[in-house]
Amino acid sequence: MEFVWDSIPNVQTALTESSTKMTYPKLIVVLFLTPWNPTSKSTARSFLEIVSSGEFPNVKIFFVNIEDELAKCKSLSIHTTPAVQFFWGGKILTIRRPDWDDDNKFVGTLPKEHWIELIHYIFDACSRGETTMFSRF
Repeated sequence: MEFVWDSIPNVQTALTESSTKMTYPKLIVVLFLTPWNPTSKSTARSFLEIVSSGEFPNVKIFFVNIEDELAKCKSLSIHTTPAVQFFWGGKILTIRRPDWDDDNKFVGTLPKEHWIELIHYIFDACSRGETTMFSRF
């Protein structure tokens, strides 16, 4: 399965729809990648496998090439790849990890199984009304 690069305007449209339409997925995952970076490629492969598994029909995943969207990505504090942001109902989630400052993104990669575990956790936590995610990763 191949993916198509998404644009920031497409992501922004999805975030608006997520906050206003009951039928649109509430959880949106945005991957900020570069096509030449091996770590970005690994993260993209993991998420492509997650998408193709069909395990998360209520989650929308976007792939953004930061080189094509450099100015906008910088305004979102995306300076390195891979970076992954999670949104619920159109609002960005806070990530809290041990020994890290709170942030609105993960930088780096994880094994696919950890991404799956994290998506399940975030979906469940947000369904209960939580907006700060506590991660052991």
